[in-house]
Amino acid sequence: MADSNKFKLNVGSTYQYNYEAETRTSLQGASSPASVIGLTAKVLVHVESKCELILKVRTV
Repeated sequence: MADSNKFKLNVGSTYQYNYEAETRTSLQGASSPASVIGLTAKVLVHVESKCELILKVRTV
C-alpha cells in the first residue's frame, strides 16, 4: 500500500476553522412548532503526525 496523506495536512501545522451548527427539534402535538439551538465556535486542528490530530474548540 502506498504511503499517502489523504487529507493533505502538513505535520506540525495548525489549521483554524470557524464552525457553525444549528439543531431544530419538534414534537408532534407540542404547543410550540420547534425548539432551535445554535452553536458557533473557533476550531483548531493541530497535526502531530499523519495519524494523530489534536482538536481544540475555542470561543464557544
